[in-house]
Amino acid sequence: MMLERQRGGIAKAKADSKYKACKPTARAKTDMLKLALDKGISKAQICRDLDISKTSLYGIISELRGWTMSEDIITSYLLILVGFMAFFAGYLDMTRD
Repeated sequence: MMLERQRGGIAKAKADSKYKACKPTARAKTDMLKLALDKGISKAQICRDLDISKTSLYGIISELRGWTMSEDIITSYLLILVGFMAFFAGYLDMTRD
């Protein structure tokens, strides 16, 4: 929760044009990232070469695929669920013998 004095200071800085948000530097490197991925360069090497974090890298990859974070999470949970179902189906088959 933001304190009143902080809020007032930020409002004053914005009015004086001294408060600026960070530029999306990783997003500016999307074209280079896409080329590197197409060439088969590893994700770790891309992060080092472009000086971006893994989080930024995966965020850009998600945008390139047109996925949102919620779709990634749902896909992950579905894959885990299918794995558990396959495991238990095999386990139940073993116990019937």
